[in-house]
Amino acid sequence: MIRCLLLCALLLLPASARAEDKALPAEGKPELSTEAVPDSDEPRYVVRGVFSLPAKKLWKIVSDCATYKDHLPRIVASKLVSREGEIHVCEVKIG
Repeated sequence: MIRCLLLCALLLLPASARAEDKALPAEGKPELSTEAVPDSDEPRYVVRGVFSLPAKKLWKIVSDCATYKDHLPRIVASKLVSREGEIHVCEVKIG
């Protein structure tokens, strides 16, 4: 079983992002990337996406990481570790 901290920092931007921003993924095709975390063997996972949904509805789903195990395949356990504003840090067990 893999243990990791999952940082879901979903940045909801209009389709016309600023020129200096990294290019957004195609609508409805979320992008997953990993970043090294200092002093940790586990990476940070970052998901970005553009969806034709009201931001409030999408954020309600993404920010409720305690219920990921009920809705996502291969997630065997999940819990909210901390929350600061719109940054939610979750512990997720994938099996």
